[in-house]
Parts: sequence; C-alpha cells; structure tokens
Amino acid sequence: METRRRTIIYTVIIGLLVWAICSTAVILLTRQLNQPAGLGYKEITIILSTFIVVFIASLIVGTMLSKRTKSRQDLEKLLQEIEEGFHTLSETSSEGIFIHDGLNIIEVNEAGAKMAGCEPSEIRGCPLTDFIPAEFLKLALDRMQKKYDKPYEIELRRKDGTSFPAEVHGRDIIHEGKKIRVVYIRDLTNREKTKGEMQSQNELLDASTDSIFVHDFNGKLLYVNKTACQAHGYTRDELLSINLNNLGISDYRRLIKPEGGQAGHQDTTIYETIHLRKDKTVLPLEIHARVFRWKNKECILSIARDITERKKAEGLLENIALNSPAGIYIVQDGKFQFVNPQFIKGTGYT
Repeated sequence: METRRRTIIYTVIIGLLVWAICSTAVILLTRQLNQPAGLGYKEITIILSTFIVVFIASLIVGTMLSKRTKSRQDLEKLLQEIEEGFHTLSETSSEGIFIHDGLNIIEVNEAGAKMAGCEPSEIRGCPLTDFIPAEFLKLALDRMQKKYDKPYEIELRRKDGTSFPAEVHGRDIIHEGKKIRVVYIRDLTNREKTKGEMQSQNELLDASTDSIFVHDFNGKLLYVNKTACQAHGYTRDELLSINLNNLGISDYRRLIKPEGGQAGHQDTTIYETIHLRKDKTVLPLEIHARVFRWKNKECILSIARDITERKKAEGLLENIALNSPAGIYIVQDGKFQFVNPQFIKGTGYT
C-alpha cells in the first residue's frame, strides 16, 4: 500500500512540473507576441485548464503505474514463496514436483530435475512440451484442460531424449488470483523393471512340466503355475479360488508339519495323492513339498508330478504278476513287499 501511494505522489509531482513548464511557455509566448505586461484573462484560463488536465492525468497515470508495480511485486512475491517452498520440498520429497502456468515450467524441485536429467535452473522457464513425448502430449494436455486431479500414467522425456514411465498427479491451485498447476511425478522405472523380472520368473515357472503350488497351512492357494491349471482343467482364477481340501487333499497338514520350524524348512516331504479335475476325473500325483517363507509368512511350496502313466504301468505289472504261472515276489530291506498267488501256493504260506 505504501509503495502504491508513493508512486501516485511521484507521478503528481512530475505532472505539476510539466504544468509549470507549460505555464512558463505560455508567459514567454505572450511576451513575444507583444501582449501587455502581465497575464490576461485568456492566458490565466489556459494556465488553469492546463493545471487541471495535467493534475487529473497525473492521478490516472500514477494509479495505473501503481497497479502495474503492485502486479509485478505480487508476481515476484509469488515466485519468492514458491522458491522458498521448493527449497524445503527438495530437501524432503523423493517425488518430482513441478509447477507450471499451463505453458512453461515455473519451478521444479531437485528430484524432478534429476528425473529429467537436468539442473533445476535448466528447466525453469522451459515449455512443458520439451518433456512430454509427442505420443503422450494429447493425453497430458487433455488432463490439464479438464483439471484432472487423479493419478494417471504416461511417459516423460529426459534431457538426453530417452523416456521413462511415470505416474503423474496434478492439481490446479489459485494463488493470489493466479492459476497455477502443481504436478507430482513418480518415476515408475523400478516398478516396471520389477514387473518385468516377475514376469520372466512367472514365464519360467509356467514353462515347467510339473504343477507348482504355493499355499498356506489352511489350504488356501496363493500361487499356481500354468501347468497346474491345465492339469486340473481350471483357469488360474478358478483354481486360486478353490481350497486344496476340495481338490482331494485331506492329509497335507500332517505331512507338511504345520508348525514349520527348522526341519520343515530343510526337509522335503514326498508323498502320493489324488486330485479331482474340474470334470471330476482323478489325477494321481507325486508331491514334493517343503515349508518356505514367502511374502513375510510361512507357506508350503508343492511341486506335483502327474504319475498317471506310472500308475497305469504299475497296474499292468501287478495284473501280470497276479496272473503269472510262476511265483513272483518283491523284497525291500529284508521284508516282502509283494507276493503273487503262485508264490504263496508254492511256499505253502498264507
């Protein structure tokens, strides 16, 4: 307010000086025209009229200049506040933060400049289009025009011309009558890299010819690979929604040692079981299971091998042995594991 008053006063003083000069000119002109000494009515009228016009003009010009000065000072104050605020933000935020007026970037923090591969001073005043690839420019401008205030993903361009995936979250604000947009940028490069690595791991697991399950001790499935889905006749989502108890396993808790512990993590339990496919046909499996830690909790990793053909072969061999005219027996660790009727008949034992 003080600055505005000072501007008006200075302008009026300048105007009065102009009036004094004009009045002196009128007096000199009168004398040169051999008018009587002193000023007549006409000259006095001209001088007074000039004074009024100059005074009013000085007030108008002074007011306009004071408003312009205030506007410039407001802008400088805004920029100073933004700069001070960004000094704090750059110390604490890991996100890139940009402020722009719709066309050019007004301010950027250290994290944002690092994402762009520049120094902050190189970015200030640059057009927004310098950092948005052509294929994403329409989307970005549309979000700005519609004052979109939810996160969305695009690619942004670095100083060296390379691009990186980013999550953009912008919001319009009014600061002392001026609209600016504050934009928060999160670099998604690491997320995309992690996603790519996970996808590669999933592709490797899906390429396995064995079914792979990860489940908790209550039978809730947490992960299944592609082979497990195909073997059971379910989609991945369908299979993940089924509890293992409904697939035919009833004794896995006893076999896997639900209390975990050191032995559970080191040892692999091997057993045979039968699952039911979606079409209710049976699927004989040999399970290799062990306890491991996954996503900060203890789970069971089970690798299941389809032993349908092996069971068929065993059934065929057993049928041949049972109907063989010769005595057949199988001994393991000094104990009979199998004897056929002819062996029993020949030895006289039951």
